[in-house]
Amino acid sequence: MPVVANMSMLMQNPDGSAITFPMTSGLKPTPMFQPNVIPAGYYFYGTGAFDDTATAKRGEGSQIALLTGGTPGDEHELVGRFFDHVYVLGGQVVPYASDYQDWVSLLLRAPASAPEDRTTTHDGNANKVSVGPFNVIVPAPGNDGDWDVDGATMEAGEINLGLCPVPAGDPDEGGTSGWWDWDPAASPSITPNLTQTGGYNLFDAALPLARQANRYPAGGAGDVTPTAAVKGKKILPHWEWVFTLHQTGAAAVKLAIRLDTARAKTL
Repeated sequence: MPVVANMSMLMQNPDGSAITFPMTSGLKPTPMFQPNVIPAGYYFYGTGAFDDTATAKRGEGSQIALLTGGTPGDEHELVGRFFDHVYVLGGQVVPYASDYQDWVSLLLRAPASAPEDRTTTHDGNANKVSVGPFNVIVPAPGNDGDWDVDGATMEAGEINLGLCPVPAGDPDEGGTSGWWDWDPAASPSITPNLTQTGGYNLFDAALPLARQANRYPAGGAGDVTPTAAVKGKKILPHWEWVFTLHQTGAAAVKLAIRLDTARAKTL
């Protein structure tokens, strides 16, 4: 039997075509690894800047760079948005001046929705229902509500700065218990779902959604963080990216951040 230096290059499908990934005895790929998955129609987009949501220009917003003062305990927060769907794949932290105990965190946050107050005339299309420390905004079928949701008034791209739809389930799979429908691929409008079978809900308070990085070390000179091979998750354009830089030493902290993403349009 001949010696084979690289068996993976010689594996074959039943039709004789070569395959280069691990497979089971049933000739199926094994679940041994999960490569980066970018959906059809999306392109890799590495960036160090947010979008400018006021002008609808991609990559022309604030630079993702943070700077604290010279007092230990200082924190600096940077908030930004992309105005269409982005799949986050990973990123890099590049410190230029920092202490080994300095750290940075990344939080994804859904801003509060702010429907128009109609409590005087009671002719709005929505009401607020308490769900603890905040309210969920639900449709008023008879247009006799105390609040009015204008789901058709959109700002730059897909963003309606007054409304922030929060998925009632996995954003990649759609929700099944929401009061509102929203399909930006078909229409930018946010419309009521009176049977509570929509994909989204609206809340009148900001909601933390996911902490992508928690107190990640920012120390070192020119050190970088390698991007992990992960399956990208869809980030809705209404959500805010909140970076927090915390200083522990006496000197000012300076660092830049690069995000590895995928998006449908890059220009």
